[in-house]
Amino acid sequence: MTKNLAKPIIPVAEADAFRASLRQEDQVLFDRLYAAASESYAMMGDVGLVIPLEKMLFAMLIQQQREIEELRRIADRVTNAGAQATHHPRSSR
Repeated sequence: MTKNLAKPIIPVAEADAFRASLRQEDQVLFDRLYAAASESYAMMGDVGLVIPLEKMLFAMLIQQQREIEELRRIADRVTNAGAQATHHPRSSR
């Protein structure tokens, strides 16, 4: 549960209720995302969002985007390495 995380983002009952409604495998993903978003959440400070849950959701989206960008960089490196490995210059005779 979100309560069991070392550093919970915010103590909102809505997050726990939402988490409880998820399948077990999705709860694990939610927990990871919730924990990873804590850094972005803390940096937001008081940004004037209406409810703390909005702040948490924005922090989660930022974390997801960070991970997507990292996966894109990895995919690009793998693609470029594969292209270089299959490119053989013509041998001169």
